[in-house]
Amino acid sequence: MDKLRKEEGKLTPAAVLMETAQAASKVTGVPVKSIVRDAMAIMDTAMNAAGGEADCRWLRLEYDINRKDNVSMYAGMILEAREQGNGKLAEQIKEDMKDAGWSADEVKSAMNSVVNRQVKEEADILGAAAAYDTGKKETLAAFQEAVQAYIELKGKVGWDKEKCLKQIRSSLTREYRTQWKEAETQKERDAILKKLRSLYFEGDSLYKGYDFSSWKKDGEKEGDEWDF
Repeated sequence: MDKLRKEEGKLTPAAVLMETAQAASKVTGVPVKSIVRDAMAIMDTAMNAAGGEADCRWLRLEYDINRKDNVSMYAGMILEAREQGNGKLAEQIKEDMKDAGWSADEVKSAMNSVVNRQVKEEADILGAAAAYDTGKKETLAAFQEAVQAYIELKGKVGWDKEKCLKQIRSSLTREYRTQWKEAETQKERDAILKKLRSLYFEGDSLYKGYDFSSWKKDGEKEGDEWDF
């Protein structure tokens, strides 16, 4: 019952009581465990048969929607419902969260956080760019796969391809502009520019129309000549 007393507890009172009954059965030998186990099996079967809506109802019984540490889970449920084409369920979960006291901005922020975690795990743009070798086509293909994964994931929160590519270029620029500035030789700087200029996605260069001459002031050293 300590979970009921602690503010940070994730479970609802019903879920805590279920766990308490299971624990008590182990100590006393009273066949509560069997009853609980069978009841849970029946509910799980019904839940799986009914689909997403039943999943949501079951989780609402199990995990308290009012708790801050459960917000990400419910935000993930919204995204999953959308991905499965169940917009009605996604909107219902959003409304449930609002009814529980979470603002529209808080719900949106939680959804963005879920997607950003997925991006870090599944679409490592900087890692793919670092591994890219201008002489090996397979490394460009791996980079393009990371870009595609990024676009698909960010699309869950309303980003279109243009916005995604702009953000990807911005991230690459921050990373490689610093490397270019710290490069010791013109050869190293040229290699960085060559890499960036050869990053393509769906037939277009990510740096199409970009003016690299703006980097000159960052790396200016006495006696250096810059080749853009």
